[in-house]
Amino acid sequence: PLKTKNAYRTLPLSADAISVLKMQKCKVGNSEWVFPSPTGGPMSPDSVLHMLQRVLKRAGLPRIRFHDLRHTFATMALQNGVDVKTVSSMLGHYDAGFTLRTYTHVTRQMQESAAEKMGTIVPCFIVRIAYKRCVSRLFAFCLRIVNFEKHGSK
Repeated sequence: PLKTKNAYRTLPLSADAISVLKMQKCKVGNSEWVFPSPTGGPMSPDSVLHMLQRVLKRAGLPRIRFHDLRHTFATMALQNGVDVKTVSSMLGHYDAGFTLRTYTHVTRQMQESAAEKMGTIVPCFIVRIAYKRCVSRLFAFCLRIVNFEKHGSK
């Protein structure tokens, strides 16, 4: 049994993922499992972890826990513009704040992106303030000229 009712969910898959899974299902014939164990039943969690470690080793990557893939998914999804509420629901979390606190890590790319966005916002904001000040000073100057012309120099 899973920990919470939110743990039971249906997740959408990309067309590429569906294609890969269909090809794998064809390879295993009439098994009810897409990735059956050698005996035909479901794979044990330990077998999945050993397979992951072998793949990582062959790719020259460091060992990670299987659960670390959730962190990676959450961080990459947010980096690529998926909103936190969607990521949170895909992870089975009730609260998006929990997702942000637990599963995402600020990356250099995210920091650079934030700096770039703020770099375009802040100058525009400063220009608007300067423009408003300039307009108000110009308006005040014009009023003084009008008052001067009405009342003359005394």
